[in-house]
Amino acid sequence: MLKNPSAGFVLGSVFIDGIVYSAITLMTPILYPEFFFFYLLPIYFFGAFLFATYASVKSGRYDLMLYFPHYVLIIFVNAYIIGYEFLREIVFRKCDLLWERADRVSSH
Repeated sequence: MLKNPSAGFVLGSVFIDGIVYSAITLMTPILYPEFFFFYLLPIYFFGAFLFATYASVKSGRYDLMLYFPHYVLIIFVNAYIIGYEFLREIVFRKCDLLWERADRVSSH
C-alpha cells in the first residue's frame, strides 16, 4: 500500500464497505422489523429470483432455481462472519488467522 496509495484507498474502501454493509444487514431487522420484512426482504427476494431465473435460462440449468432461496440466508451468515471477525481481529486484536502454505498430498 505504501508503493501504490490508490490501492490502499481501494482496500480501505472495501474494508469499510464490508463493515458498514454487515452492520446494516444485521441491524435493520432488529431496528426496523416492519420495514425490513414487508419491504426490503421481499424486494431482495424478488431480485434474487430474477437473477436466478436469468442464470437458469442462460446456462440451461434449471436446477439452479432450487438454490436461490438459500442465497437470502447466506447474506446474513456472511454479514455475521464479517462482523464477528472484525471484532475479533481488529477491535480485540485476537490475531490468530494465519496464512500457511498448503501441503501437497498424493492420492496414490
